[in-house]
Amino acid sequence: MINGKYVSSNEIVRRVYRDSGITTELPYQDSIEWVVDCLDLINAPRAFQDNIAMIEIEDYKGKLPCNYRQMIHASGATENGLIFDMSYSQNTFHPTNTIVNNNSNLSTQGSLSTAQVLIDTTNPIGVDQAGNPVFNYINSETNISFPGNLAEGVLAKVPSEATYKLNDSHIFTSFRTGYALISYNAYPFDCEGFPMVPDNIKFKLAVQWHIQERIDYILWRRDAISDKVWQTTSKERDWYMGAAQNEGKMPNIDNLESMRVMFTKYIQRPDLHNRAFSK
Repeated sequence: MINGKYVSSNEIVRRVYRDSGITTELPYQDSIEWVVDCLDLINAPRAFQDNIAMIEIEDYKGKLPCNYRQMIHASGATENGLIFDMSYSQNTFHPTNTIVNNNSNLSTQGSLSTAQVLIDTTNPIGVDQAGNPVFNYINSETNISFPGNLAEGVLAKVPSEATYKLNDSHIFTSFRTGYALISYNAYPFDCEGFPMVPDNIKFKLAVQWHIQERIDYILWRRDAISDKVWQTTSKERDWYMGAAQNEGKMPNIDNLESMRVMFTKYIQRPDLHNRAFSK
């Protein structure tokens, strides 16, 4: 199983030098790219880092982080810090179908807006020292107060059905301005900018043999090594990549407990996506 620790790809390149007996200089830039290729081919989400980023949205779009690999979950946020849920859009003309809640009297609406799932402005729990109403985040110990009718004014600017799409290293939202709070899989890099590999022997050997296979493939195409040598390297690479894939799927005790809790709940919450799949 993956222990959450990483080693620099420099260590993997040194292992190739050590075990292959290569005396000439390796194509270092290519080797670094092969490391990332191998991790993508193994495609074990827990081999990457879980990061969170707040992206400023201007004119319906924002730039994704440079180490972005894959989206886990996305929420929107207003300039006042109010967080609301987003879902991936299926509209082929997104984001031209912007839907914004312009009704400040939220209590007259037939159903709760996404923002009201987070703050119930119809039920203040008290007042602060200035006499402003205090509201509670649902299922949270955090309280928040708004002066006067500001709460309804803020909620009126929250999209009732916020959506997003990903394209060209950008996130495109159904609201013109604001923020996108994203949780995503990130490529891990060390302080020198080199990609890192999980500190697991199966992952390290998978990456090592993938680099060796790429080198031997180039030599084989030049007729510098025999078919048998390249085929042996390919078999070793395939075996360790399969072992790394299985290792990436192996849960620890805490993962198993989370799965047990999820599957043994008598009634599943219908709003787990809105709550970022928290309990």
